[in-house]
Amino acid sequence: LKMASILKSKFLFFETDSKKIRITAGDELSSSNNSYVVEISDCIKSNRLDAPVKIALEFFKLIPSDYNVSLSKKISKWVSPNGIVYYVGCSAV
Repeated sequence: LKMASILKSKFLFFETDSKKIRITAGDELSSSNNSYVVEISDCIKSNRLDAPVKIALEFFKLIPSDYNVSLSKKISKWVSPNGIVYYVGCSAV
């Protein structure tokens, strides 16, 4: 999220394949201009998104921490180790 803030990105995009999750901070999923990509392949319990999901960063504010994230087409759930839970709206791309 820090890099998304530095780049002034509008969205976080989440994509999956059989082995990893790709998180992209940017304005468009297909654009490589002013975007930042992180791929996660460990600590994944389930990897079953039918389509990429995006979260608007305009009002996305979380207390800095590690989070376990659950995603669906319309909502995401962010749970920190100390019990803080956020529900954040999202949409399929």
